[in-house]
Amino acid sequence: MAHKKNKPGYITITIVLVLLVVTLSITATLSFLSTGAVRTAEARQFGEAAFFNADACMEEGLLRIKKDPLYAGGEVTFPNGTCHIGVDNQNGSYTVQVYFSGADKYWRSLEADAAFVNGILTVTNWKEQPLVVN
Repeated sequence: MAHKKNKPGYITITIVLVLLVVTLSITATLSFLSTGAVRTAEARQFGEAAFFNADACMEEGLLRIKKDPLYAGGEVTFPNGTCHIGVDNQNGSYTVQVYFSGADKYWRSLEADAAFVNGILTVTNWKEQPLVVN
């Protein structure tokens, strides 16, 4: 007579191992997704900060033109980066270009056209420029 061994513990261990693998897979997936979300949020935060600094730099450049119509540009330093101001003066009609480069390779470039109208510096165009890197 052959003796048949009954091993119900193997079924339980198999179920536990399968559940463990599924749980670890879900946990790893959620971890990778949350890391991506954090990186996206940081990129947006640094990108917005770079834009606001470039905007402030543009206003600084326009104020300097208002005080000195012969202003030709320069640099403005912020706590988190540097802004370069370039001014092209064509007979009182100005094109102002600013480029802000901040921490972690975040940058923004703006361009504005302005002219004095009845003694008031008036901006006629203001736009964000794509940056061309050679």
